Amino acid sequence: MTSEGTVTIFPLTMKRRSNTKHLITLRRKALKLSGYRLAIKAGISAQHLNAIESGKIQMPRVDVAMRIADALDMQVADLFPEVAA
Repeated sequence: MTSEGTVTIFPLTMKRRSNTKHLITLRRKALKLSGYRLAIKAGISAQHLNAIESGKIQMPRVDVAMRIADALDMQVADLFPEVAA
């Protein structure tokens, strides 16, 4: 995260207040990962990931948030600021 409150997601930079679901999708696509592949890397079901990306689950459990962030090579605080708070 930069000092201006933005999050860099190669190749995109978004304001910190952007929705987590969009951050996950953008980062996943930047890494050329399908939802299925990201779910496998994070150790969750594709349906669970889809529910998070679609906003049906707005705040996953902390362990799930950490695994998704790790699978995306991101800090959990950048991807899920609510968890770090």
